[in-house]
Amino acid sequence: MPLPPPEKIPEDEFAGILNRLASLILQLPTMLPYKPESDAVFKEFLPPFVLDPDYLDKTEDEIATIGEQLERVFGFKTRSSGDGILDIKERGPGLSAVHGVLVEYYHKYPDNMVHKKWIVDISNAVEHVYLHYNVPVCSEVSEMSRMLTRQRCRQSNQLRKESKATKIPLIPRFLTLKLSHHQPQKRPSSCIR
Repeated sequence: MPLPPPEKIPEDEFAGILNRLASLILQLPTMLPYKPESDAVFKEFLPPFVLDPDYLDKTEDEIATIGEQLERVFGFKTRSSGDGILDIKERGPGLSAVHGVLVEYYHKYPDNMVHKKWIVDISNAVEHVYLHYNVPVCSEVSEMSRMLTRQRCRQSNQLRKESKATKIPLIPRFLTLKLSHHQPQKRPSSCIR
């Protein structure tokens, strides 16, 4: 079921949406082509992610710059034409890296509605892939997301406290990990359509 517009989603639910999105990305149907880092359309989002310096100079706005970079990948008219759902054409480390950038900048700008709109649109697009291939979305994803949300919020808050106390810049964990080819496991019988 598609998510509502971001302004109708309570603030405390966005971390859960991001965790659910991570789970859905990792388990995308195998019918969707897998693209390694070298062939990913989302290459520019792979670690270490860098905001487009030219666009950032023009706008002086990090979220506008990320939006521009996402529009270059998804197409400028995608959200305003047809069914308005972004088209996810591949799975793999590139799409996982997009998620990492969404998370990083959500924590940096938690009240930015434009960024929240990207989170909602990409979440709806990923879920649409499951519908397109008639693959059930597991109910375990929701429970796992709730648990991960609580755990990550605690870890994130602790890291921020430590970072401020020692004046060390916080480097998101996803920037230090090497993404590998992930094959989704068999879906349990408790999956729902």
